[in-house]
Amino acid sequence: MKKLFFCAGLVVFANLLHAQTRVLFIGNSYTAVNNLPQLTADCALSIGFAGMPLEVASSTPGGTTFQMHTTNATSQNLINQGNWDYVVLQEQSQLPSFPDGQVAAECFPFATQLNNQILAVDSCTETVFYMTWGRQNGDASNCASWPPVCTYEGMDSLLNLRYRQMAIDNQAILSPVGALWKYIRTTYPEINLYSADGSHPSLEGSYAAACSMIAVMLRTDPYLITYSSTLDPVVAEKIKLAAQEVVFNNLLEWHVGEYDPAVSISSSSNGLNLQIENLSATGWNFTWDFGDGSSSTDFAAQHVYNSSGSYVLSYSAIDACGRTAQDSFDIQMQENNIEEINREYRVRNLESGFALDFNFPVTKVSVYDLNGRLIEYSTENVNTFFLKKSSSPKIIQFIMNGISHRIILGVL
Repeated sequence: MKKLFFCAGLVVFANLLHAQTRVLFIGNSYTAVNNLPQLTADCALSIGFAGMPLEVASSTPGGTTFQMHTTNATSQNLINQGNWDYVVLQEQSQLPSFPDGQVAAECFPFATQLNNQILAVDSCTETVFYMTWGRQNGDASNCASWPPVCTYEGMDSLLNLRYRQMAIDNQAILSPVGALWKYIRTTYPEINLYSADGSHPSLEGSYAAACSMIAVMLRTDPYLITYSSTLDPVVAEKIKLAAQEVVFNNLLEWHVGEYDPAVSISSSSNGLNLQIENLSATGWNFTWDFGDGSSSTDFAAQHVYNSSGSYVLSYSAIDACGRTAQDSFDIQMQENNIEEINREYRVRNLESGFALDFNFPVTKVSVYDLNGRLIEYSTENVNTFFLKKSSSPKIIQFIMNGISHRIILGVL
């Protein structure tokens, strides 16, 4: 029996963009100024030929903390409506930069309480933590009692750290607006992101926040946005380029896609009989295309080919939340012969890496990234090939009995 390990935990997941994506913003004046929810919706609508419309709602009383939102009637009613694709959470602007003990008591528990409530109402909703920024010249009102916030750099670094922690603790997405602002302050110092108080965002600052939201929620390059409100188009162009560089080009750093449901399948063949083992979580609906004009909607499918040859096996899948995954694989089917029956290989997931074991020497083992770039290779006859763990999927190509095979490995 020949085993074809097409996939080992590989996430090939994409959001299904509904006719309208529903987003709830929970925050305070940092979200309310310049009407960030509507600005984000206007930017989304301008993308692409048909646009990506957002339906937005918000609860943003000035100065409101996460703790206050847990008892705020408007916030609670909106969260409990459910059917939101995303809920954006923005904490009071200073609190996450305060001393560790205070943040641990007054911020983190209520971030988790809100996130748990959101998921309890609708498990398909994704929470987005809105990372804010340090004040233009630091937090003068708290400088004497907490020196780390005396400067923009000190306050901003603490906000960055605490929002990253909230996203990790709650397995949520992070919209890194503060990190984007820092990049713009350094790269385009002529752009003033602050209003006159040195705290709230100018239109430029809110536009940067909207670009970040577009990148993490729609997984779309913000440079494609054509709407610029009343901004100078040159300024808008620079902000979009910055958002592309900081946010869109680093989506995994902001946990975008990290918690997507995974599709994991493998297959074995005995002659022309193909058997698919589906290791994915239940709740997926699959459609298989066997590459010879036949298809199946079984969760774990099997198929008998009429003749030997090379085929493309592909699938598309949709989960209970309406999110989709799809991929395709080249497979080689051939009738059994005595020499082939006992030739097989297996994949072992070790603590330090991944091992591919063969019961006979294999030549020309090559490892590629998903963009087809060669990472490493071996032309020696080997019975075991070892690959260190990394943070991204890999493709392994090798020659077995003169036939090329491909294994796609997930995050190793």
